[in-house]
Amino acid sequence: MKFLPRIFLAITLLSICTVLCHCQKAPPSSSGAQPGRDDTGILKPLEDARKAAILEAFRTNPEVRVQNLAVEVRGVTVTISGTVASPQQKTDAETLVRRVPGVEVVDNRIQVSSR
Repeated sequence: MKFLPRIFLAITLLSICTVLCHCQKAPPSSSGAQPGRDDTGILKPLEDARKAAILEAFRTNPEVRVQNLAVEVRGVTVTISGTVASPQQKTDAETLVRRVPGVEVVDNRIQVSSR
């Protein structure tokens, strides 16, 4: 139960970033791309907050153990990779990521160990 305040804090930060992203507009650069934005138009701080919330969820959930976990966030799409011991853990990892606010698409590239 001691991880609940950390998850609450991560979700609160994510909510604040969401509000800020809808209020701020980055000035266009000469190349047409906007600094701090990817091709989906989401500000990078929002993606960073989402990634932090995902990593915290994995850290505080001992039932889902992913070796060599990698998380990439592009807008509302999250790609996860690494290795787990069972197909159920692969499914559980994806479910854990889908619970993070703002995540709409999960590209689950986690491999199941053959041991």
